[in-house]
Amino acid sequence: RLRVIGNHGVGLDPVDLGHARRLGIPVVNTPHANTMAVAEHAAALVLGLAKRLGDGWRSTACSGKDAAAEL
Repeated sequence: RLRVIGNHGVGLDPVDLGHARRLGIPVVNTPHANTMAVAEHAAALVLGLAKRLGDGWRSTACSGKDAAAEL
């Protein structure tokens, strides 16, 4: 017998809440599980754009040189 429905994340969109309620199955989620990871990722993207890391990666990757050997 199903005892609980858990959704990792903020929303409960994939769950039919009405049906679960009629069957007496509790539904839970983890609304703050990824908060820090999302903030860290956003900050990393901002820094990457500010420092133009994509341009540096492209010029290194397309140069045909061995980047490790250049270090």
